[in-house]
Amino acid sequence: MQQFLIGVDGGASKCRIQVQDMQCRVLGEAVAGPANIRLSVAQSWTSIQQGIQQVFSTLHCPYVPLQCHLGIGIAGCEVQSAYQAFIDQADDFASLKVTSDAHVACLGAHHGQDGAVIIIGTGMVGFQQQKGQHVFVAGGGFPHDDQGSGAWIGLAAISHALKALDGRIKASGLSKVIFAHFSKSKPAMLAWADQANATLYASLAPLVIDLAKQADPAAIKILQEAANEVYQVAVSLIEQQSTPLNFVLHGGIAESLHAYLPKDLQDRLVRAQASPEAGAIYLIGNRT
Repeated sequence: MQQFLIGVDGGASKCRIQVQDMQCRVLGEAVAGPANIRLSVAQSWTSIQQGIQQVFSTLHCPYVPLQCHLGIGIAGCEVQSAYQAFIDQADDFASLKVTSDAHVACLGAHHGQDGAVIIIGTGMVGFQQQKGQHVFVAGGGFPHDDQGSGAWIGLAAISHALKALDGRIKASGLSKVIFAHFSKSKPAMLAWADQANATLYASLAPLVIDLAKQADPAAIKILQEAANEVYQVAVSLIEQQSTPLNFVLHGGIAESLHAYLPKDLQDRLVRAQASPEAGAIYLIGNRT
Protein backbone atom coordinates (compact mmCIF):
# COMPACT_ATOMS: atom_id res chain seq x y z
CA MET A 1 0.00 0.00 0.00
CA GLN A 2 1.47 3.32 -1.11
CA GLN A 3 2.31 5.81 1.63
CA PHE A 4 2.85 9.55 1.52
CA LEU A 5 4.81 12.25 3.36
CA ILE A 6 2.85 15.46 3.96
CA GLY A 7 4.34 18.71 5.20
CA VAL A 8 2.08 21.50 6.45
CA ASP A 9 2.95 25.12 7.21
CA GLY A 10 -0.05 26.63 9.02
CA GLY A 11 -0.38 30.37 9.58
CA ALA A 12 -2.98 32.94 10.55
CA SER A 13 -3.79 33.87 6.95
CA LYS A 14 -3.28 30.59 5.09
CA CYS A 15 -1.64 27.19 5.19
CA ARG A 16 0.59 25.58 2.61
CA ILE A 17 0.78 21.85 1.99
CA GLN A 18 3.36 19.74 0.21
CA VAL A 19 2.93 16.03 -0.54
CA GLN A 20 5.92 13.78 -1.25
CA ASP A 21 6.29 10.08 -1.92
CA MET A 22 8.41 7.91 0.35
CA GLN A 23 11.47 8.69 -1.80
CA CYS A 24 10.96 12.41 -0.96
CA ARG A 25 9.88 13.32 -4.48
CA VAL A 26 7.41 16.20 -4.53
CA LEU A 27 4.04 15.08 -5.89
CA GLY A 28 2.02 18.23 -5.39
CA GLU A 29 1.41 21.40 -3.40
CA ALA A 30 -1.62 23.43 -2.34
CA VAL A 31 -2.63 26.57 -0.48
CA ALA A 32 -5.68 26.53 1.80
CA GLY A 33 -7.33 28.69 4.45
CA PRO A 34 -6.04 29.90 7.83
CA ALA A 35 -4.58 27.46 10.33
CA ASN A 36 -3.87 29.02 13.71
CA ILE A 37 -4.86 26.70 16.55
CA ARG A 38 -4.81 29.58 18.97
CA LEU A 39 -7.75 31.08 17.07
CA SER A 40 -9.61 27.92 16.03
CA VAL A 41 -8.60 24.27 16.19
CA ALA A 42 -11.59 23.25 14.05
CA GLN A 43 -10.81 25.80 11.32
CA SER A 44 -7.17 24.72 11.32
CA TRP A 45 -8.02 21.08 10.67
CA THR A 46 -10.58 22.10 8.03
CA SER A 47 -7.98 24.15 6.16
CA ILE A 48 -5.36 21.40 6.38
CA GLN A 49 -7.75 18.69 5.19
CA GLN A 50 -8.97 20.86 2.31
CA GLY A 51 -5.41 21.51 1.20
CA ILE A 52 -4.49 17.83 1.36
CA GLN A 53 -7.64 16.86 -0.55
CA GLN A 54 -6.76 19.46 -3.17
CA VAL A 55 -3.38 17.83 -3.81
CA PHE A 56 -4.75 14.29 -3.88
CA SER A 57 -7.42 15.31 -6.38
CA THR A 58 -4.61 16.14 -8.81
CA LEU A 59 -2.88 12.82 -8.09
CA HIS A 60 -6.03 10.90 -9.05
CA CYS A 61 -5.78 8.65 -6.02
CA PRO A 62 -7.87 8.55 -2.83
CA TYR A 63 -6.73 10.37 0.28
CA VAL A 64 -6.49 7.80 3.07
CA PRO A 65 -5.17 9.22 6.38
CA LEU A 66 -3.69 5.86 7.44
CA GLN A 67 -1.43 6.00 4.39
CA CYS A 68 -0.11 9.45 5.30
CA HIS A 69 2.74 10.60 7.55
CA LEU A 70 2.11 14.21 8.57
CA GLY A 71 4.60 16.79 9.77
CA ILE A 72 2.80 19.98 10.78
CA GLY A 73 4.18 23.36 11.76
CA ILE A 74 1.33 25.54 12.93
CA ALA A 75 0.75 28.89 14.60
CA GLY A 76 -0.50 28.86 18.18
CA CYS A 77 1.48 25.89 19.52
CA GLU A 78 2.64 27.95 22.50
CA VAL A 79 -0.89 27.62 23.94
CA GLN A 80 -0.75 24.14 25.47
CA SER A 81 -4.52 23.69 25.66
CA ALA A 82 -4.88 24.53 21.96
CA TYR A 83 -2.00 22.21 21.06
CA GLN A 84 -3.57 19.31 22.96
CA ALA A 85 -7.00 19.96 21.46
CA PHE A 86 -5.44 19.96 17.99
CA ILE A 87 -3.76 16.60 18.62
CA ASP A 88 -6.95 15.15 20.10
CA GLN A 89 -8.97 16.04 16.99
CA ALA A 90 -6.51 14.47 14.54
CA ASP A 91 -7.49 11.60 12.26
CA ASP A 92 -5.72 8.27 12.54
CA PHE A 93 -2.65 8.97 10.42
CA ALA A 94 0.25 6.60 9.83
CA SER A 95 2.21 9.08 11.97
CA LEU A 96 1.79 12.66 13.12
CA LYS A 97 4.27 15.21 14.46
CA VAL A 98 3.27 18.77 15.33
CA THR A 99 5.45 21.74 16.18
CA SER A 100 5.43 25.51 15.67
CA ASP A 101 5.32 27.17 12.27
CA ALA A 102 8.56 28.93 13.20
CA HIS A 103 10.32 25.60 13.79
CA VAL A 104 9.42 24.15 10.39
CA ALA A 105 10.35 27.44 8.70
CA CYS A 106 13.80 27.13 10.27
CA LEU A 107 14.12 23.46 9.27
CA GLY A 108 13.30 24.27 5.66
CA ALA A 109 15.37 27.44 5.51
CA HIS A 110 18.54 25.73 6.69
CA HIS A 111 17.88 22.17 5.44
CA GLY A 112 17.60 20.91 9.00
CA GLN A 113 20.89 22.45 10.09
CA ASP A 114 21.43 25.09 12.78
CA GLY A 115 20.19 28.54 11.86
CA ALA A 116 17.77 31.34 12.64
CA VAL A 117 14.57 32.66 11.05
CA ILE A 118 12.35 35.66 11.58
CA ILE A 119 8.84 35.25 10.23
CA ILE A 120 7.12 38.53 9.35
CA GLY A 121 3.62 37.93 8.11
CA THR A 122 0.30 38.52 9.82
CA GLY A 123 2.26 37.98 13.05
CA MET A 124 5.97 38.12 13.82
CA VAL A 125 8.25 35.65 15.59
CA GLY A 126 11.94 34.84 15.75
CA PHE A 127 13.25 31.30 16.12
CA GLN A 128 16.61 29.57 16.07
CA GLN A 129 17.99 26.11 16.64
CA GLN A 130 21.57 25.52 17.68
CA LYS A 131 23.16 22.41 19.11
CA GLY A 132 19.75 20.92 19.87
CA GLN A 133 18.47 24.02 21.67
CA HIS A 134 15.45 25.97 20.43
CA VAL A 135 14.93 29.66 21.16
CA PHE A 136 11.75 31.67 20.52
CA VAL A 137 11.56 35.47 20.59
CA ALA A 138 8.27 37.41 20.29
CA GLY A 139 5.30 35.68 18.66
CA GLY A 140 3.05 36.25 21.67
CA GLY A 141 0.12 37.31 19.49
CA PHE A 142 -1.55 40.50 18.31
CA PRO A 143 -2.14 43.17 19.61
CA HIS A 144 -0.11 42.67 22.79
CA ASP A 145 2.93 41.34 20.90
CA ASP A 146 4.02 40.76 17.28
CA GLN A 147 5.17 44.35 16.82
CA GLY A 148 6.51 44.82 13.30
CA SER A 149 4.08 42.34 11.79
CA GLY A 150 1.53 42.91 9.06
CA ALA A 151 -1.21 43.23 11.69
CA TRP A 152 0.85 45.76 13.62
CA ILE A 153 1.47 47.78 10.43
CA GLY A 154 -2.28 47.84 9.75
CA LEU A 155 -3.00 48.97 13.30
CA ALA A 156 -0.39 51.73 13.02
CA ALA A 157 -2.02 52.90 9.80
CA ILE A 158 -5.47 53.09 11.43
CA SER A 159 -4.04 54.99 14.39
CA HIS A 160 -2.30 57.43 12.05
CA ALA A 161 -5.48 58.02 10.07
CA LEU A 162 -7.58 58.65 13.18
CA LYS A 163 -5.08 61.19 14.48
CA ALA A 164 -5.06 62.99 11.14
CA LEU A 165 -8.84 63.07 10.94
CA ASP A 166 -9.24 65.08 14.13
CA GLY A 167 -6.21 67.31 13.65
CA ARG A 168 -3.76 65.79 16.13
CA ILE A 169 -1.30 65.41 13.26
CA LYS A 170 -1.22 66.75 9.71
CA ALA A 171 -3.06 64.81 7.03
CA SER A 172 -0.81 62.67 4.85
CA GLY A 173 -1.05 60.54 1.77
CA LEU A 174 -1.39 57.54 4.05
CA SER A 175 -4.19 59.01 6.16
CA LYS A 176 -6.10 59.94 2.99
CA VAL A 177 -5.73 56.45 1.51
CA ILE A 178 -6.83 54.75 4.73
CA PHE A 179 -9.81 57.11 5.08
CA ALA A 180 -10.78 56.46 1.47
CA HIS A 181 -10.51 52.71 2.10
CA PHE A 182 -13.44 53.10 4.49
CA SER A 183 -15.44 55.27 2.06
CA LYS A 184 -14.37 58.40 3.95
CA SER A 185 -16.52 57.38 6.91
CA LYS A 186 -15.01 57.64 10.37
CA PRO A 187 -17.90 55.65 11.93
CA ALA A 188 -17.30 52.89 9.38
CA MET A 189 -13.59 52.87 10.19
CA LEU A 190 -14.24 52.68 13.94
CA ALA A 191 -16.85 49.95 13.55
CA TRP A 192 -14.41 47.93 11.46
CA ALA A 193 -11.56 48.46 13.93
CA ASP A 194 -13.73 47.37 16.86
CA GLN A 195 -14.26 43.91 15.39
CA ALA A 196 -11.12 43.41 13.26
CA ASN A 197 -8.73 40.58 14.09
CA ALA A 198 -5.06 40.25 13.22
CA THR A 199 -5.79 38.96 9.72
CA LEU A 200 -8.02 41.92 8.91
CA TYR A 201 -5.53 44.46 10.26
CA ALA A 202 -2.81 42.78 8.20
CA SER A 203 -4.95 43.28 5.09
CA LEU A 204 -4.15 47.02 5.36
CA ALA A 205 -0.38 46.46 5.30
CA PRO A 206 -0.16 46.39 1.46
CA LEU A 207 -1.61 49.91 1.38
CA VAL A 208 1.21 51.13 3.64
CA ILE A 209 3.84 49.25 1.63
CA ASP A 210 2.59 50.65 -1.70
CA LEU A 211 2.64 54.21 -0.34
CA ALA A 212 6.15 53.73 1.05
CA LYS A 213 7.26 52.81 -2.48
CA GLN A 214 5.82 56.17 -3.55
CA ALA A 215 7.96 57.89 -0.90
CA ASP A 216 5.09 58.79 1.42
CA PRO A 217 6.80 59.90 4.68
CA ALA A 218 4.12 58.53 7.01
CA ALA A 219 4.17 55.11 5.37
CA ILE A 220 7.97 55.03 5.39
CA LYS A 221 8.02 55.89 9.08
CA ILE A 222 5.72 52.97 9.91
CA LEU A 223 7.91 50.54 7.95
CA GLN A 224 11.02 51.92 9.61
CA GLU A 225 9.45 51.33 13.02
CA ALA A 226 8.43 47.81 11.95
CA ALA A 227 11.98 47.07 10.80
CA ASN A 228 13.29 48.30 14.14
CA GLU A 229 11.03 45.80 15.92
CA VAL A 230 12.38 43.03 13.67
CA TYR A 231 15.92 44.12 14.46
CA GLN A 232 15.23 43.92 18.20
CA VAL A 233 14.10 40.32 17.74
CA ALA A 234 17.28 39.57 15.79
CA VAL A 235 19.46 41.12 18.48
CA SER A 236 17.77 39.01 21.15
CA LEU A 237 18.42 35.85 19.12
CA ILE A 238 22.04 36.85 18.43
CA GLU A 239 22.70 37.38 22.13
CA GLN A 240 21.62 33.77 22.74
CA GLN A 241 23.84 32.21 20.06
CA SER A 242 26.97 30.34 21.09
CA THR A 243 28.43 30.94 17.61
CA PRO A 244 27.07 33.20 14.84
CA LEU A 245 24.14 31.82 12.86
CA ASN A 246 22.77 32.83 9.48
CA PHE A 247 19.30 34.39 9.34
CA VAL A 248 16.46 33.87 6.89
CA LEU A 249 13.51 36.25 6.70
CA HIS A 250 10.18 34.57 5.96
CA GLY A 251 6.65 35.81 5.47
CA GLY A 252 4.66 38.14 3.27
CA ILE A 253 6.00 41.33 4.85
CA ALA A 254 9.66 40.29 4.99
CA GLU A 255 10.75 41.51 1.56
CA SER A 256 9.13 44.91 2.11
CA LEU A 257 11.09 45.49 5.33
CA HIS A 258 14.44 44.26 4.06
CA ALA A 259 15.68 47.68 2.87
CA TYR A 260 14.87 49.26 6.24
CA LEU A 261 16.91 46.80 8.31
CA PRO A 262 20.34 47.79 9.70
CA LYS A 263 23.29 46.66 7.60
CA ASP A 264 24.70 44.34 10.27
CA LEU A 265 21.53 42.22 10.07
CA GLN A 266 21.34 42.44 6.28
CA ASP A 267 24.88 41.06 6.11
CA ARG A 268 23.77 37.93 7.99
CA LEU A 269 20.76 37.21 5.81
CA VAL A 270 20.79 34.23 3.45
CA ARG A 271 18.21 32.76 1.10
CA ALA A 272 16.00 29.95 2.36
CA GLN A 273 17.08 26.57 1.01
CA ALA A 274 13.56 25.12 1.14
CA SER A 275 10.04 26.15 2.10
CA PRO A 276 8.51 25.75 5.57
CA GLU A 277 6.14 23.04 4.32
CA ALA A 278 9.14 21.13 2.97
CA GLY A 279 10.81 21.74 6.32
CA ALA A 280 7.83 20.14 8.07
CA ILE A 281 8.69 16.85 6.38
CA TYR A 282 11.98 16.83 8.27
CA LEU A 283 9.90 16.16 11.38
CA ILE A 284 8.61 12.93 9.93
CA GLY A 285 11.99 11.35 9.36
CA ASN A 286 13.41 12.40 12.74
CA ARG A 287 16.15 14.25 10.89
CA THR A 288 16.44 16.92 13.56
